[in-house]
Amino acid sequence: MMSTLVLTLLFAVPALRAQTDSVKAGTGSAQNAKAQSDRAETSGPCSSASTSGSAQFSINCQGVSEEQGSQWLAILNRIAKNQLDPKLVMQKLDEIEVSSGSPKPTAPIAGPAPLPQPKAGAATYTYEGELRTTRLGLTATNSKNTAAKAYRKIKRAHENLQWKLLASLCDQAIDEWPEWLTPVYFKAEAKANLGQMAEAVVLLGEVKRRAAGNPEYELLIPKADSLLEKIHRYGI
Repeated sequence: MMSTLVLTLLFAVPALRAQTDSVKAGTGSAQNAKAQSDRAETSGPCSSASTSGSAQFSINCQGVSEEQGSQWLAILNRIAKNQLDPKLVMQKLDEIEVSSGSPKPTAPIAGPAPLPQPKAGAATYTYEGELRTTRLGLTATNSKNTAAKAYRKIKRAHENLQWKLLASLCDQAIDEWPEWLTPVYFKAEAKANLGQMAEAVVLLGEVKRRAAGNPEYELLIPKADSLLEKIHRYGI
């Protein structure tokens, strides 16, 4: 005659202990637990007890809510229904415990923000080729730089009406200091006097565009307008 194994989950809430549904394995009917004195208790929050003289097994858990008890009962029912290996179940529970107990990766703690570095000095060239450097609010002008020396050569060639030499000197200066606008104007004047009017007009348009709003080169705008008028009127 086959015996019946019944797992009974008993749980308690404050000032109250309730008995849940039984989990049945095999066939037969469940037996009620005998007297409390017949049970063999085990230690821990949840303890097991087998009833002497029967195949009934009980689990007592203290301080468990009714909702938790129902969930645990569902887990036990599933284990019994699917005949899961208890050792495998315990192994998976250990893995879950390790996973949940491991520290979560945290974002690296950012160090103090680096101090702002002073910006490199902004360099510009004056009309006469002097190098003007602004750094930390202070402006310094160097009148002995190579661009200033080139300007003196350009000025001398212009005064001597040496148009080919002037054009060559301006080409060299534009290649060396493309941000310096003065050689562009003098090249336009040299080209106009050499009869290369179309190129002169293009260069004068560039002068007016780049000089607009720039106090350092604003004086070139009326010079460019005057030369353009001469080109259109006289073909210079």
